[in-house]
Amino acid sequence: MLKEVELNNSKKEEESPVQVSVFISGDYDGKMGKKKYPMPENYLSESELPKPLIELSKKNGWTNENGNVYFDTKWQPAPFFDKEKNITWILANNSTPKEDLLIMMTSALQQEK
Repeated sequence: MLKEVELNNSKKEEESPVQVSVFISGDYDGKMGKKKYPMPENYLSESELPKPLIELSKKNGWTNENGNVYFDTKWQPAPFFDKEKNITWILANNSTPKEDLLIMMTSALQQEK
């Protein structure tokens, strides 16, 4: 973990956790179906993810008639910073090139200008 993080012109001199959550994207079970249903209102409500990421996930996902959750294979949200400068990152697909993932990781740790 980082001992010192500089973001938005402020320093945090304690450990800044990076939380990574992985979402499975695409037709992972072969039952995606043709009709898309909205995400449940309580989706991820019991998780530790920040509310903006929960809302973003609900906006970009859908369910099938059985209630299985799906995300488009191209959906990859940017890392999220909370007020304490902790980083939460959702890895939502396995088709993002490794180079792009490295760019996102390093840009998440650099100071925003």
